[in-house]
Amino acid sequence: MKNKKGFTLIELLAVIAILAILVVLTVPNILGMFNKGKVSAFVTQAKQIFDSVEASYTTDMIDGGEVSLTYCNDGTKSLPEGVSVSSDNKVKYFVTINSEGKITKFQISDGTYGYNLTTSVEKKDITDKPLTGTALPAISPCVK
Repeated sequence: MKNKKGFTLIELLAVIAILAILVVLTVPNILGMFNKGKVSAFVTQAKQIFDSVEASYTTDMIDGGEVSLTYCNDGTKSLPEGVSVSSDNKVKYFVTINSEGKITKFQISDGTYGYNLTTSVEKKDITDKPLTGTALPAISPCVK
């Protein structure tokens, strides 16, 4: 009897079939985790912008300076100038605040996800289900 070394074609095909089944089962889950991570990062950034706008408004009120009622970043400029609202360059936003300090308009988009909240907006309105695709808001331009 000959001393066989190696695997038969059938054994190799069985291993390849098992690996293919594992790939088919795991790839959608991995892609889903990446998408959830992107949504979570956008929601966190939207909440940071919300908090930053509220803090800037409160600081303006306490300092007795000119109170800004519009905070925006349309990708080319930010208003009011000199106010640092945490955001990266991809995220565009437009926020208005009424004279009582309530946010009445909150538009934000990074080109993939977005929110278009109007009337009395609260932080809890920024859910983990942002708008996508054609439902993304058109961000108002920053006009002085």
